[in-house]
Amino acid sequence: MEFIGEQQTEETTPPSATTTFDPFENTLRPTIAPNILTIPPEQLAANRAWRRQVIASANVLWQILAVRILALVGIIGAGLLTWVSEMNPDAYKLGLLGIYCGGVSLVVWLASRK
Repeated sequence: MEFIGEQQTEETTPPSATTTFDPFENTLRPTIAPNILTIPPEQLAANRAWRRQVIASANVLWQILAVRILALVGIIGAGLLTWVSEMNPDAYKLGLLGIYCGGVSLVVWLASRK
């Protein structure tokens, strides 16, 4: 193995927000990095609009997921209630099972319409 050459460069730190102290105020204010000032206002507005759209779409997805999880819990509950009522059949248990399954069917139908 042969050593070809070596090059030394200075390490540069990226520009970041620094804090300055104002003697007339008792707070520290961050200074805006210079690269933020070069972004046109139209692009900043577009970035904010894009962020709002992403958050809104995520919100819709979470709502759909919540409705489907509730429907799944209802169906699992109906299955467990069926299993319990079939072990020792009784008119009241079977009537409660019918009412519960009717309610779960209605909830699932309403959830599918959203």
